[in-house]
Amino acid sequence: MHVIIENPEFKRKLDRMVVINEKLMAVGQTDDPSFVKNLKRIPLIAGLVSEILAAYLMPPVESGSVDFAEFEPNLVY
Repeated sequence: MHVIIENPEFKRKLDRMVVINEKLMAVGQTDDPSFVKNLKRIPLIAGLVSEILAAYLMPPVESGSVDFAEFEPNLVY
């Protein structure tokens, strides 16, 4: 089993996603026409998608988990 959460870069990516999401919400609360809002959202959504893909494609960090090569029950006395 690989754990990616222990990687500090993963946490930085999550923080960047939060900032982008807050900007998206701020754009939605403005009084601009919907066409202008949608134009402002395009680069933010592209940035959010790129951060999600980058987090998904991150190499996992070896966590020292135990992987069983074979699963055969053994009789134990």
